[in-house]
Amino acid sequence: EVVLLWLQSRSNLRDEMVDWHASPTVGRIDMHATIESGFFDFTDTLMSFTMSVAPQDAPVDHRFLIFAPFGWEFVVGSFQAGERFPDIFDMGQLFCYDPTQVREVSLYALQLLAPIRASMPCKLNPTKLCINEVGFTIRVNTPPTPADLARWRRQTHQAWLL
Repeated sequence: EVVLLWLQSRSNLRDEMVDWHASPTVGRIDMHATIESGFFDFTDTLMSFTMSVAPQDAPVDHRFLIFAPFGWEFVVGSFQAGERFPDIFDMGQLFCYDPTQVREVSLYALQLLAPIRASMPCKLNPTKLCINEVGFTIRVNTPPTPADLARWRRQTHQAWLL
């Protein structure tokens, strides 16, 4: 069983992913995300992602993990692969422990049944390779509106981690 720890470095306040008893994390993911509804107080709203991997393919059998910001909840079974996204096994919502925040963190896990290609032949010139952008959607419940919005902005990190 793959165990993944999500740590937040206190020295530079950047997210990090650390492999624990698993295959190494390799490459880089470039991502763009959009949300269908407003930011707070929405249930079952659609998040759309477009991404690419580099410099190499994401191999078969690797796990694709999606961490939502704190307070967000995944709608189980709502992952939908988009254009050029490979076949996957939907492992559903899982939980791991975040030792820096001393709390459980929710994540959505997929197992790749085919690679996510880093590049593919360009549409207009098939003799050249272009970045392969893949898309997917997932439904989420957004967090409730905080009582103190200014404090929430200072203390909450709202980044998605893939």
